Amino acid sequence: MDRLVIDAPAAMHHKDVEDLIRISDAVVVPVLPGAFDQDATAHFLKKLSEVKAVRKNKRVVAIVGNRLRLGTKASEHLDVFFGSLGFPVVARLRDSQVYPNAAAAGSSVLEASDRRARDYAAEWAPLLVLLEGEG
Repeated sequence: MDRLVIDAPAAMHHKDVEDLIRISDAVVVPVLPGAFDQDATAHFLKKLSEVKAVRKNKRVVAIVGNRLRLGTKASEHLDVFFGSLGFPVVARLRDSQVYPNAAAAGSSVLEASDRRARDYAAEWAPLLVLLEGEG
């Protein structure tokens, strides 16, 4: 199954957001730990909630925690933030050198064969399952 991924900034105009939603099957919103990213995400999700297709549950919206460092205050604050969103958090991806190392080898954690990369690839499974069900 082919997928087109469009990486769009959170600070888009409402009309542009609606146009992207119209051609999408799902909206994946990555969120980094930290007040600035959380604030931008909250504003984006407010705009997103006003889009008819999202409001009427005709588009899946999935939140992904990105570059998490488990056990840190920033990750704890992010979890509290996630509880206030009203959208499902489908994956939590840890920060790791596994990602740039795999990219430098011309691969990804999903394709790498070493055990450490497979552990990180497993964190992607819920998001990939969700996306496989869309479209």
